[in-house]
Amino acid sequence: LAARVHAKIGEELAKYAGGAKAYERPKRWILLGNAMSTENGQLTPTLKPKRRVIFAHYEREISAAYAA
Repeated sequence: LAARVHAKIGEELAKYAGGAKAYERPKRWILLGNAMSTENGQLTPTLKPKRRVIFAHYEREISAAYAA
């Protein structure tokens, strides 16, 4: 199921990012098991991502995405 969802997201990204320049198109993405929120500490009260917290929590997934 996860592979099909990942493939579908890839199709949608290709469809909607077709007019964007190559460096503007996402090449890799990670499906998260839960939403980022202020309650779990991954967003500020103004809904900006806390990059250090997010990287610390998803370090393994991010490293694997860039290793591919």
